[in-house]
Amino acid sequence: MLYFFLALLSSLTLSAQDLSGQDFKGYIEINDRKIWVDYKAPKNGAPLVALMNGMTYSTEQWATFSKALRERTPDTGLLKYDMRGQGRTLAPIPNQQALYVEFDKLSRAFFKIHDYTNPQEYFEKLISGELALDTFEYFEAFYRLWDLSAEMSFANATEDIYAADQSSDFNELIQIFSGSSEVHIVGLSYGGAIGMQYLSEHPDKVESLTLMAPFVAKLRKQDEWVKIQMQIARTFNPYLYFVPDDDLYRFFFRILVYGTFPVAEPIVLENSLKIE
Repeated sequence: MLYFFLALLSSLTLSAQDLSGQDFKGYIEINDRKIWVDYKAPKNGAPLVALMNGMTYSTEQWATFSKALRERTPDTGLLKYDMRGQGRTLAPIPNQQALYVEFDKLSRAFFKIHDYTNPQEYFEKLISGELALDTFEYFEAFYRLWDLSAEMSFANATEDIYAADQSSDFNELIQIFSGSSEVHIVGLSYGGAIGMQYLSEHPDKVESLTLMAPFVAKLRKQDEWVKIQMQIARTFNPYLYFVPDDDLYRFFFRILVYGTFPVAEPIVLENSLKIE
């Protein structure tokens, strides 16, 4: 009986050699974390195409594209996976929904009050007195959001995810599924940025790189709005000068994201951690 269970366990733990050349759908442990993978092996010497998700997307959003590709070139291999912070790789943390709901509600209200279209002009009008700011109401909302933001960061145990880490994970996947073969990469938005990162690190492993609306730099208007909000907050409360720039920037950027992303990309609501 013991031999039977050991044999069963070994059959469920696939090695890199076992995965080469065969279809696979499930989790693979890479760099001490489980990555969700959906892989169709190439046949008859056909190439391998890897699809890299946009930041808030997952492998599911490639369904129509994947179907069309298989119909046109059925032998082509296809590697889809959810990077760190995406889809099934991103495990939800229970019992935190109330934090998200309140932060989202307050963020939208805060965002509507403070002009996004021309933040510099808005700031200048505030300083000149042309526009009035109820500082009590402002900081009441500010500190409630600040407290919520701290609670969310602590509860979620969030981490910084770097492009180099995503590239490293992808390289491990390529070693497992493709070995020494070169791969065609298609990157959407954030996935385009990771594709470029990978190409810069492993030019010998990339046959081609197709970029679809790639992320290459900060959005100027968003960056400007956040920095103006930092100025406003510090102008009316000098104690905030003791708060490091990075912490204050992260706080206002979180408000910006919660105030706009659910409207622009409702898909972020499918997992309470995705917007984080």
